[in-house]
Amino acid sequence: MASVLPGPAVDACAGDRPGGHRRGARSRADLRSPATAASEPCGRRCTAAGAVVEQEIVIADREPPVAGSVDVASLGSFAPTSSTVISYSAPVSAKIHHVERKLPAAARVRHQVANGRETWIHEIAEVPGSTDYDINEINAPADAVTSPYVGVGTAASWEAVARAYGKLLDQRIAEGPVDLPAELPRTASIEAVHAIVAWLHRRVHSSGAVEAIRVPAAPAETVKRGVGDSCDRATLLVALLRQAQIRADLALIEAGWGRQPDPDLPGMGQFDRALVRVRIGARELWIDPTEEMGHPGQLPAYAQGRRVLVIADDTKSLAMTPMSAASDNVIRDVRTFVAGEHGLAQLTQVVRYGGVFEADQRRRVHAARGDALKRMYGARVGSMFGGTLERVASSNAEDLTAPFEVTVSVKDTHRVGTELTEIELYLSPNHTFERLPWIVTQPPDKPRNHDFVWPTPHIYEIENRIVVPPGFTLPAPAAERSHPIGSATFTERQQIDGQTLIVTFRLDTGKPRLTPAELAALQKAVQELRDETVHIKLDNTAFALGVAGKPREAVAEGERLIALHPGDAVHHSQLAMVLMRAGAGEAARREARKAVAMAPGDPAVLVALGWTLTFDTLGRQYTFDWDRAGAIAALQQARKLDPKHLGAAVTLAYVLQRDALGRLYDGADLAGAAEAWRAAQEIRKTDEHALALAQVLAWSGQFAEAEKVARATGAGDERDRWIVVAVAGKAGARPAIAAASDLRSGDGRNPLLQSAAWALLFLQHYDLARELLVESGAMARTGTTDPRSVVLDALAALIDPARKTPVFWDADLERSLRGQAWQLVPAGLRPAMSAHWLKDVLQSVTTVEIEGDGGVWRAAVDEDGKKYQLYLALDRGVVKLIGATDALAAVGRYILRGNDARAQLRARKLLDWIRADVEKVTAGDIVSFKRLWGPGMPSSPDAIQLAAAVLADSTDPDRVIPIVSRCASTLPDAELTCHETLYSAYFARGRWAEAAAQFDAILAQRPGYLDRHARIYAWLLSRAGRADEAERMLDEVLAKDPNHHGALVARFEAAALRGATAEIDRRADALVNHPAATPQDFNYVAWYRLGGGGDLTSALELARKGVDKLPRNANVVNTLAAIEAERGELDAALQDNWRALSLRDTAQPTDGDWYVVGRIEEQLGLAADAAAAYRRVTRPPNGGLLDTYTLAQRRLAAMRAAH
Repeated sequence: MASVLPGPAVDACAGDRPGGHRRGARSRADLRSPATAASEPCGRRCTAAGAVVEQEIVIADREPPVAGSVDVASLGSFAPTSSTVISYSAPVSAKIHHVERKLPAAARVRHQVANGRETWIHEIAEVPGSTDYDINEINAPADAVTSPYVGVGTAASWEAVARAYGKLLDQRIAEGPVDLPAELPRTASIEAVHAIVAWLHRRVHSSGAVEAIRVPAAPAETVKRGVGDSCDRATLLVALLRQAQIRADLALIEAGWGRQPDPDLPGMGQFDRALVRVRIGARELWIDPTEEMGHPGQLPAYAQGRRVLVIADDTKSLAMTPMSAASDNVIRDVRTFVAGEHGLAQLTQVVRYGGVFEADQRRRVHAARGDALKRMYGARVGSMFGGTLERVASSNAEDLTAPFEVTVSVKDTHRVGTELTEIELYLSPNHTFERLPWIVTQPPDKPRNHDFVWPTPHIYEIENRIVVPPGFTLPAPAAERSHPIGSATFTERQQIDGQTLIVTFRLDTGKPRLTPAELAALQKAVQELRDETVHIKLDNTAFALGVAGKPREAVAEGERLIALHPGDAVHHSQLAMVLMRAGAGEAARREARKAVAMAPGDPAVLVALGWTLTFDTLGRQYTFDWDRAGAIAALQQARKLDPKHLGAAVTLAYVLQRDALGRLYDGADLAGAAEAWRAAQEIRKTDEHALALAQVLAWSGQFAEAEKVARATGAGDERDRWIVVAVAGKAGARPAIAAASDLRSGDGRNPLLQSAAWALLFLQHYDLARELLVESGAMARTGTTDPRSVVLDALAALIDPARKTPVFWDADLERSLRGQAWQLVPAGLRPAMSAHWLKDVLQSVTTVEIEGDGGVWRAAVDEDGKKYQLYLALDRGVVKLIGATDALAAVGRYILRGNDARAQLRARKLLDWIRADVEKVTAGDIVSFKRLWGPGMPSSPDAIQLAAAVLADSTDPDRVIPIVSRCASTLPDAELTCHETLYSAYFARGRWAEAAAQFDAILAQRPGYLDRHARIYAWLLSRAGRADEAERMLDEVLAKDPNHHGALVARFEAAALRGATAEIDRRADALVNHPAATPQDFNYVAWYRLGGGGDLTSALELARKGVDKLPRNANVVNTLAAIEAERGELDAALQDNWRALSLRDTAQPTDGDWYVVGRIEEQLGLAADAAAAYRRVTRPPNGGLLDTYTLAQRRLAAMRAAH
């Protein structure tokens, strides 16, 4: 490339290969005669891919422009070059300015003066392909040289350029003057500037031509045409302002984003747009005459911080346009979310633009006509808020006297949603990043070399105002969070204004110029914060009160909302959830059904009903009397009304994957559950939904799909577990082990295999589970662990507490045995186990040897080292379990039911088996039995009946008493045994005098018997009306042994039976403060003080001491719950009552549980429900010191009296 400047032409050439490209070969200043034409590269005509191209460009300026010219040649092009030569030649007398910027170190530069000419020749051997501006260095400061170039300028100085162009400008103004209109001010003021600029914008509009610096049109011509470019309009504006006695000067800038004018190359070739600088006193205003929507003094972003040539007599060098601060460019975005009673919120967004953003937004809105504005905002609203754009409006874009605002209305925004129990907010701090330049939000991989200057430093403030409906609690504002993001600052602030939560996000870009390191820190911090979501939950007040342990206040709040909005069904649904949380299941169901009756077409209230029916009447989920069928019907109806209702799909899935007894997967509708989980995943894809589906599929045997679903979820333990399980079920153990190795390496592999093995055990894939356990090292390889194919139905019933079966001979036996095998299973595993799996596990660890015939059998059971016996008999053609080693009374009851010859044969065999099985047992009731039955002892029908009666003891008193009263035996200890059995039977029937008489007879034969049974004897005497004898007897016992525990308890009971209040407290204190006091003593006294009108504070303290010592004793925990309920501590009572229920390992509540439920419901104002609970408390066969039935009847009487 060669440039030839004024003087005789000189030939020069530049060989660029391949593909030369000359950017800006001619000057942008059309102030001279046309230059000689550059040669046309042949590559346009003859190149093909891979060709080598030589290009020569020659530019000759034979007549210098009026204000001098500038030529700049950049190194590099869009294709690499193997050789580049750039030469400049000019007469020595021209004294041109020459610069070399950032040339490669290997470049050869030759400067020579000969024959009256000055020449520069630059030879660069190889230049890689690139643009002439490194995009990574965008927004570099004006003083930064970001890419190599050489250049020349022909003007003597910038002063000379300014004067020359100024002279031309004055000439044009004089050639076509325009008088300042009479309506415009004629005194120097800011107001005058604004008025004159506004007149200009009304009269002269943009020509739309490509901007270039040229000789402007005369002002009169510009006004006549009504259009003009920046030069024309700037010249007109200068002329008008000067007539108003305001100093105004034209100023020239380069508006492009590339290189700025070189301060050492004076000349006109580096500018393409004209501004106006105004001075009023000490104040400077810069005006872009083409910016019709901007305020005078507010330059567009492209014109800020730029080198500028002011056309004025006092110009000596290039000046700089002012750079705005962040506080000059403020966007204030106020988003008002109005949350409804239920569902998605409505949004009104009002955005006020300031500084550079105001003019830009005014221009965009002004250009959008009709529906264009709504279309312009539609996609933006959808991505930012969800919902439906309803309306877009704005201030008058042309009225610069008023702030500019855009108002947007959005229906059903997804950012704020109201559920029955809470309002959830999802707010995005990164919305304040909307105006950050791409170099900040999407940083290039290449490191930056130069400082970064904000193109538009700014403050972006978003004020989220969430208007909360009644019935929801606004949280205390979080502490202000100020988060530095590099040199910028992000601030989050929360405040409360009445029933409105205000969350403000504010981004301040900070200082205008950043070092490369500071920019990198900013880019990194923006990346870290851009994915953050501020998630806030506003609790339903009633529900929050319930969670906080204030059920009474929670119910009152729910009822308040219903009274406030009697026609809103949703509040009944909310109250239903509050009541369920308080354990008032029946009341909750009523409210949920009431909501559905009010709004049968509302899927939300149907989901609430379905959810409510998953709980039993005590507030426990999936147990006792939960209504599975009702829940399914309500949820299916909700899905029919709204197939996209997520809560309906998820809740239905949870219900369908359980059977009527609440057991997971076992006997459930797994196909229906899978369909519901698929629907939930379609509505909202989450890993939780996908993994739930994978489990249901695995339980259904659909392992291939289970694997596919699990693999689509995010990394995690559950994902890996179910992948391995699915692979095992689909392809076998070895592929599953390989899959585990792929998913986890090192120490993580074996735990994964073990976790998957447990899942396979539950699924009854025992061989697969064994292989995985062996591989993980958790199990040695053995022959087989297959479950046995044959087991007594009795064992199956014992391990499944929910199973309905006729295997038990009578109800008392069933109650006593039901929980024993279940206790072998850890509580934490029970919810995940199916009955079939439990049955298989028991089979796998149990050995059963059965002997017998003639209708009775004995099963010797070895259960993983625990040995016991079961006794079975044929009863009306069906084998029944009639007893066990720990339940011999049932065998006695069975024998007492029959006395024919066949029954006697069976009885002798049963009694012989029992005698052999209890040979080493020394418990009192067994000792009594062994006195009457054994080798060499009578086995007559009378002997059978008597031995059976002794076994049955107090469990069948009406049959036992006649038999034992006859005492048909001549054995030495038969009489003593008969007295013992009679006192026990009379005791069970509450026949106190007769029981006491039998005890007297025992003492006559065995005086030492009193030492171990003083408490029972004292009880019998007191209940038989012989209280004084009881007191004397206890005094005698304690005189001999002051620490006799039974006597200490008996003294307390004796005082209680007599109603001696002062004595009761004194003796109770003596009992519980004695060093030998037991947890049962604490519980006993606490219970009595509850029902006997004692000190509830001390009762609570004692109950807690009892629970501390016996935390897994259900009765002790129930006592604590009852006292808490009595004291009004309803939530504590509820929690402890649930705890007691769980400790019993049975879904069926006991009398004590129902009593606590009644006391809670009574204090919640649910009188009918409380009365129903009290009526469920049954009368015991013989009352204790203070039984639950008595307390329940007292409450019923009190309620009747109150009404």
